[in-house]
Amino acid sequence: MAAEPGAGRRPAAVVAVSLAVAVAALARWQSRHLGLIYPDGYQYLLMAKGIAAHLTPTLELGRKGAVFYPSIDAALKPLYPAFVALLSPLMGFLTAGQVVTVAAATAVVALLGALTLELTGSRIAGLAAGLAALVSPMLRYWAGFIGPDPLAEALVLACALALIRRHVVLGGALGALATAARPEWGVALAALALAALADGSAREQAGRALVSAALTLSIVIGVLRPPLAMPPGGATGLAGLLAMGVAAQLLARHAAASVRGRAAFAAGCAMAAAAIALSGDSPAWTALLSANWPLVALALCGALASSCAPRGATAPLLLATAAVPFAAYEYRNPASVRYLSELIPVLCLFGAWALTLALAVPRRRMLGILGAGAATVLLLAPVLTTPAAPASGSDYFQTMALWLRHSPSGTLISATPDAFGFLLPDRSEQMLAPGAHGLILLDAAQREYAPTTTAAGRLLRSYVPPAGFERPDGSIDSAPARLIAGTVTRG
Repeated sequence: MAAEPGAGRRPAAVVAVSLAVAVAALARWQSRHLGLIYPDGYQYLLMAKGIAAHLTPTLELGRKGAVFYPSIDAALKPLYPAFVALLSPLMGFLTAGQVVTVAAATAVVALLGALTLELTGSRIAGLAAGLAALVSPMLRYWAGFIGPDPLAEALVLACALALIRRHVVLGGALGALATAARPEWGVALAALALAALADGSAREQAGRALVSAALTLSIVIGVLRPPLAMPPGGATGLAGLLAMGVAAQLLARHAAASVRGRAAFAAGCAMAAAAIALSGDSPAWTALLSANWPLVALALCGALASSCAPRGATAPLLLATAAVPFAAYEYRNPASVRYLSELIPVLCLFGAWALTLALAVPRRRMLGILGAGAATVLLLAPVLTTPAAPASGSDYFQTMALWLRHSPSGTLISATPDAFGFLLPDRSEQMLAPGAHGLILLDAAQREYAPTTTAAGRLLRSYVPPAGFERPDGSIDSAPARLIAGTVTRG
């Protein structure tokens, strides 16, 4: 019997892909940070401890200590702590958090390559997209912190891949899981589905995906029972973001119908990017564009070109829609580029799509090769032009916890009981509030988060942390920390 054409290449391809994934996993493991982002990292780990203990992300901080409830933002992201809780019996919560984050960040690289290959049919484009995501300094840095960001990115890419292959029920379920990891992606995916319902292009499939998503999200919430709440103005903001997302979908869809429309859409995107970069009022957007401008330019070209591709109508609009919910951080936290780094995989996908254009020049092969080389250099330019942020070592709270382990027994009262509740699990923790009695920690975190409180009582110990405490504005508080046995009072 004759061998199936290409069958001999499959084992080699499997080995090559496996090696590439192993290299990506090793690279992500090596770039992980030992320090945690406060309060996010500590809150997710405490949520995981609560889920492991009684299947809900709340926890008593030590015997007769305060009950930990996650913040509104953290409570909306219960999926990552659930995965950490699942692995915690094998390796502990901190290591489990690192393993889940590294595995998800590795999956982002692999799934991005697979999705790009599925959309473009080009192995070179798939390889370029995965490689660009792997070496991106911005993506590498933020993927080093434990948290739900890489998990959400991987689930969104898996959702897009399932939808492209017409597995709409699976795609809806994966979209719901991505929403449970980071709700902003849920806004983008919901806008995509609502736009499909509005213009009837895929109404039946969008309806099935929405039903699957609603059922999956209901199961996650019903099992984990996170203490959900809508932030002030949240309903109005959510409605506005959904409306903007749907409008972006419909605008991009109709713009793709003609050459003039595509040109106008490209000009509008370029003007918006330039306005953000030149305004100076958005440090996060300015940092994203200045560090990744070659990738942004290629992504715009790829998005416009992909709208003409046979299978391009399903995914290119994600570029226009995905930025909408993350743009909300311009008002909430305009100085942090962490949230905008979620868009890097999307930019890599469309940047790689532009690479396929350079390879598709039929008459002048050499021009195509030179174009491919230039596009690849531009795609990887952030590596050469932007130094990666320094790796985070042991953070302030870990240093303080080592010092507090040698303190007298008793309830610890601090402005950051969530951090010390995880780092000192055997000690009862209480929130710093007037009238509280016990061992009161007056430190840099107290001076930042509770500056109007102080303590009356006997000074037990004082300590100057070696690296100090970095305030949100970047300045360093190097003043000593004091541990007082007494009562919390107003300053």
